Amino acid sequence: MAFTVTFDESIQLAQIAIFQPSNPPEAVTAVSSLTAVPGFLPGCRILVDARESGFTPDVAAIRRFADFHTNHPVLRYCPTAVVTNDLVDYGMSNMFAILCQLKDSAVAGFRSVAEAENWLRTMIVPGTREIPA
Repeated sequence: MAFTVTFDESIQLAQIAIFQPSNPPEAVTAVSSLTAVPGFLPGCRILVDARESGFTPDVAAIRRFADFHTNHPVLRYCPTAVVTNDLVDYGMSNMFAILCQLKDSAVAGFRSVAEAENWLRTMIVPGTREIPA
């Protein structure tokens, strides 16, 4: 799987882009790789760009994603925006978000990067600069 991870420590924003071909375990690997990035701590914001991931997770995979995210000692405290292309993927990202929100983890699904960035701007991380517009 191809994915890129970037992290801007000054604004505490990690961006993950997942490209084809991909599958649910590879997506977990991409998100998990954040914990090895120096400076990435609980409270950092995450933008997952899954528009080119090439897969639509099923309900079982969404439940596994949510369990992984909400049980992770760092990720569960990171506001996370997931950007998808089509309506089905958007619905699945919202299912993921709801399952995470039920366990007090701030996650939301979006259809555009701009909307995701706007939402992440509202997630204040003390001691950091704002996400540039």
